[in-house]
Amino acid sequence: MKGIFENISDPDSAAEAAVELFGAKAATAVAYCALQARTDQRNEDYKFWFETFCRLTGLPSMHIAH
Repeated sequence: MKGIFENISDPDSAAEAAVELFGAKAATAVAYCALQARTDQRNEDYKFWFETFCRLTGLPSMHIAH
């Protein structure tokens, strides 16, 4: 899904765009993006989507070392 958001480079803006696109299911959509990136071993994409997920859910940001 990052292709849809290719001009967005920060998790805050991605979270806003996800809410506009997916409404109440934005966190779920972003979680799937993070999971797919992790499965594909795209670590930078995973970090991006995980941080976006944190913004949407109110979870504290985590610094991921992988």
